[in-house]
Amino acid sequence: MKRRAKYVLPIALVLLSFLTINGCAKRLPKPKTASGAIESYFKKYGKKHKASDFGQHEFDEVEITSIEELQHDMVYVQAFVSLGDGDIVYKVGATLLKKTLRWRVISWENLGRAS
Repeated sequence: MKRRAKYVLPIALVLLSFLTINGCAKRLPKPKTASGAIESYFKKYGKKHKASDFGQHEFDEVEITSIEELQHDMVYVQAFVSLGDGDIVYKVGATLLKKTLRWRVISWENLGRAS
């Protein structure tokens, strides 16, 4: 019985610290992470929809303008997506969902063509 009590306190402390660390973890993606998720999504979108601007022009860069938390593990990101040599720029709003190891784009909307 004493042997069991000897191990209960260390195990409880480890579990408590694990829960505390996960509860305080940052819930928003870094701009670099969000731009990577959006970039990979639009590259796949361009391969699937070849008639769209994303399929006809080479992908250039993503510039994140804002990140807002909608709920736990879900964010709304506004970004400028540049195609070609920066000739075509779209303002895009994307909803990202946190999956096990990465953020994924689950929906997006075209907020207008910037140039």
